[in-house]
Amino acid sequence: MRWRPEPYKAGRNSLGLRNREIVEKGKQFRILFLEDSLVQMGEASSGKLYMVVVEENLNKLRNDTQREIEIINAGILGYTTYQELEFLKIYGLHMKPDMVILCFVFNDVYYKYLHNLKRWDPEILLNRFDKKSGIGPLFLRSYLAHLFVYSLDRIKWRMAKAKGCPNYQFNYTMDFYLAWKDYGWREAQKLIGEMNDILKCEKIKFAIIVFPISKQMDTSLIRYDKGYLFYPNKKIVSIAEKYSIPMFDLSDSLLENGGTTLFMDYLHLNRAGNDIVAAELSKYLIGLVKQSAL
Repeated sequence: MRWRPEPYKAGRNSLGLRNREIVEKGKQFRILFLEDSLVQMGEASSGKLYMVVVEENLNKLRNDTQREIEIINAGILGYTTYQELEFLKIYGLHMKPDMVILCFVFNDVYYKYLHNLKRWDPEILLNRFDKKSGIGPLFLRSYLAHLFVYSLDRIKWRMAKAKGCPNYQFNYTMDFYLAWKDYGWREAQKLIGEMNDILKCEKIKFAIIVFPISKQMDTSLIRYDKGYLFYPNKKIVSIAEKYSIPMFDLSDSLLENGGTTLFMDYLHLNRAGNDIVAAELSKYLIGLVKQSAL
């Protein structure tokens, strides 16, 4: 997993999670959330983490005859799907969850490690072209070759902008551009498929929650080319359908309830945005929980 937060600091438990200490599984219905800072840092208007709010909501919505619902917040700053899968193998399965929720955001496509503690992992620079087709295998480890392709892309984007095309900021960023490249999804599909196989073998329910980025809430970009803007959403839908994994995309709910005003940066939601997420997740998850024969 490369790294994880130091335990017992800043409200974290012995595993470094912003969660109560995880005790031996009892009769409760346990839901394990895997993600990065979107889950770890997400505070609602009440000042509580929205994972806490969702847990409270689910217990209000459940029937008296159903088991108490417990949510484990395993969001860890900077983690990718690869690291979340490793966390599941090393720690998550021992928690004996009844359901695992993979919260997916588009900087999860695809880096083994996006961050190396407080700096970018240099490996992320080696993904500017498809390394498995054409002449890609000859230059897969060449930083100069990847930089050259990136430079050509920058020229192309500037020419498009000069012709009046909008500025798709995510095309320039190291952490998001791969979500708009078809080859970037190969590894993501493998990782999600492996997670699905593990959970199916353990008879643990699995679902995916998709978080948009702020640029996808920009109505001018939606009007210009909605298909391109939401290309990553279609890719994750196809993966979920391939493995028959239930999936809920938060994009429409956030767009309808404030759009870009719900974000405090390009990725993270503000408290109002987290209120929307808590409400929508509560409604979606109670349906999944009830289907799971509590």
